[in-house]
Amino acid sequence: MKGDIEQPKFPKFMAYLAEKGMDVKVLTMMLNNKGYDYKYMTVLRKLKGETKLYWEDIVAFADASGASESIFFD
Repeated sequence: MKGDIEQPKFPKFMAYLAEKGMDVKVLTMMLNNKGYDYKYMTVLRKLKGETKLYWEDIVAFADASGASESIFFD
């Protein structure tokens, strides 16, 4: 159906990023600055739930953003 709003796969993490004034592009830059090798589209697809999010990804995203890993499971 056209006009449906797509709900994020990880709403609390996305809200945390928005609260900190960050978006997926900024998160990707922070990941790369911390030494992780992520592309923008990869991060976007993982956060949308289009591709699998592994434990290593959760640890990397939490490390780069300053969030706790538990935010993905609440």
